[in-house]
Amino acid sequence: MSKIYRIRAILDDSEDIIRDFEIEANSSLNDLHDYINKSFGFSGTELACFYKSNSKWEQGEELPLIDLNEENQSLAKILINEILTDSLKQLIYVYDFFKLWTFYIQVVEEVEIVENQNYPKLIFSHGKISESKLKSDL
Repeated sequence: MSKIYRIRAILDDSEDIIRDFEIEANSSLNDLHDYINKSFGFSGTELACFYKSNSKWEQGEELPLIDLNEENQSLAKILINEILTDSLKQLIYVYDFFKLWTFYIQVVEEVEIVENQNYPKLIFSHGKISESKLKSDL
């Protein structure tokens, strides 16, 4: 049976802005990118990338949204469960390379999929990005 990742996304901001959501483990990194943007209120039209990270939140290998190197896979083809494994439970996500919105992404729990549920789905939300900060993104 398919697994669900319960993920916590924390925006690196002066305010506490947190989203917890569930997403299918076999979703793509592009799906994760789209849902992070949707849940935080971004347009999703800016360049972005993920970085592998360790428990100290040190930035590791880059996983770009658009990769100009034809040998690398695009985020649409890389599955979350191929990246987030037992040994790697954290990512850093950077959205908009001019503003550098930085998110700390962590798998909090793995659970079985619940039938008749639509995923991804938001399960907790705390804080909101101010309209003035968001306006320049939209």
